[in-house]
Amino acid sequence: YEYQTRDYHCDRPCQGFKQVKKCFIHDTEYDLNYCFIFKLSFKYKIERCNDDCVLSWTAKYQQTCSTRCGSGFKRVLYECTKNNSTLEIIDEEICRKYVGEKPNNIVPCVGDCNEIGWVYGDWDKCYYDGNCIRKRLVECRNAADITLSNNYCNMEFISNIERCSEVDCQQSQSNLTIWSDCDCISKRRRQDISCFHHGKQINDHDCIYEMKPDEIVSCLNECFKPYWLTYSWQSCIAKSCSSSEGIRHRRVVCFDRNSIVQDDLCDEKLKPIEEELCTTNISCLTWFIGEWSTCSVTCGQGIQQRKVYCNDPLRSTSILSDNECQSILGKNSKPIEQQYCSITKCPYWEMSLWSNCSGKCGLAKRDRRIWCVHNGYEVDENYCLRMYNETPSTREICNEKIYCPNWIVGLWSE
Repeated sequence: YEYQTRDYHCDRPCQGFKQVKKCFIHDTEYDLNYCFIFKLSFKYKIERCNDDCVLSWTAKYQQTCSTRCGSGFKRVLYECTKNNSTLEIIDEEICRKYVGEKPNNIVPCVGDCNEIGWVYGDWDKCYYDGNCIRKRLVECRNAADITLSNNYCNMEFISNIERCSEVDCQQSQSNLTIWSDCDCISKRRRQDISCFHHGKQINDHDCIYEMKPDEIVSCLNECFKPYWLTYSWQSCIAKSCSSSEGIRHRRVVCFDRNSIVQDDLCDEKLKPIEEELCTTNISCLTWFIGEWSTCSVTCGQGIQQRKVYCNDPLRSTSILSDNECQSILGKNSKPIEQQYCSITKCPYWEMSLWSNCSGKCGLAKRDRRIWCVHNGYEVDENYCLRMYNETPSTREICNEKIYCPNWIVGLWSE
């Protein structure tokens, strides 16, 4: 009889190792039964296992960049996959254990200036509306700079409202002034002066005219020394999809005579802020993707299906209309619900060539051999009989005629 044995399990679903029991006699490997029979000790070797697949975080969907032109952000949805001859979606905990934490789903991107996106105007002045905030005009435009409906742009990363410093809304002065950048051609800078009281603009006649500051001042010295240059604010990055509060950044560089110089050449005390709080309308909408069903056939090409529906974990309604997800994630964002599948090839009949015609006088017959083949090997014919109702013929009548002897009649004698 044969002694049964079993190797240790592979330590990973893919690209792993396992301990294998071996039987060696005088440094030559034998079947394990020899060590059982002769009561010899086994040796254990570490061998690779499950090398036919790779675990990874795979991006199943990427949104378009939030900014039509320049730096922005986009959402990427990842899923844990097992890659071999096919792509299999598996439990995310497996990837967390063997691959690492799931990548951040908000990533920076750069708009190529050829797509549809948001175009922003200048910021308004800060004012109270529950909080100290300011707003700016935002329009959805295409590459031809034509204004479109906001539905064509990514609503998730729109940034038209931001929080100001509380000091900006609690001015005790009658006049609130905002200086323009220094114009080094005229060597002057301007400030727009309005009458404000407790953060709200009022009629200019209510302020004391004699205390009104100058609207134009000289900035000659600033044109001959380095100054801070600020770039546009990037889109607001939400801390989570359940919170409207986020953070946005901008680049601030030291500038001198049309070129960027080292920061220490500018006055650090006058450096504008590079980071601030902001509000955003981020969405938690995502596609729920179920497991693939088993293949509809046991061999050959079949079909398998899965459930895919729009879902928002923050809402009580678990299944939403596809239009809600497509309006946020994109018209073609919905993953496929049906695909072709193949477990193995079906068995089939293999046939030899027909033999030569043979037989007696008249119509002859010829023969051939048939056998069942599966995955390149001859198998029991029952495998083919279960697949096909009929068996190919092994004998047929030849069209050729076999020569037949015949009587020849001579002339009568006298």
